[in-house]
Amino acid sequence: AFLVCSDKASLKNIAKVVAASLIFGTVIIGGLSQIGLIDDKLFNRFGRTAHSFGFRHYAFPARQLLFGWCAYLYSKTKKASWPEHIAYFIAGYLVYYFTTQRLTLVVFILVWVLYIVFVKYELIKIDTLFIKICSVIAFPVCGIVSVVITYLYDSSVSWVKQLDKLVNTRLSVGTIAFDRYD
Repeated sequence: AFLVCSDKASLKNIAKVVAASLIFGTVIIGGLSQIGLIDDKLFNRFGRTAHSFGFRHYAFPARQLLFGWCAYLYSKTKKASWPEHIAYFIAGYLVYYFTTQRLTLVVFILVWVLYIVFVKYELIKIDTLFIKICSVIAFPVCGIVSVVITYLYDSSVSWVKQLDKLVNTRLSVGTIAFDRYD
């Protein structure tokens, strides 16, 4: 059915279905876990309790909701209003509060700010040659930079240690992998 319909569907309609499926499914399972029909596994993280909301791991609902929200933003035909932006921010923070997922919160805030800059106020025009070039090279450049920073990671440098903390110790763990597997 998906293959037959794919020729007639637009990316915005596909994003709507993805957003609805991810958000609705995650909220239903989370709700069932809160009324006791599904086990809400609890984890101790950083001295706080992280909820799994019926999933096997506490990170899963945060990622599901983030991806669903991103698909929802893409599917919108009108720009989000300020009350919507405030509601998004409160919801994003609540997801972080109950799941303790810092990296998901950082990505959420980054997407939220970029939506305001690129879509709501159009402070940076997406269709310029500079932005098109940046779009093509940004992912490989960021990948190379992250590998180099991980390879050269030194926990005695304060800004590197703060960056590592911001990205949920991905740099130090990557350094361990480099040391272990050369």
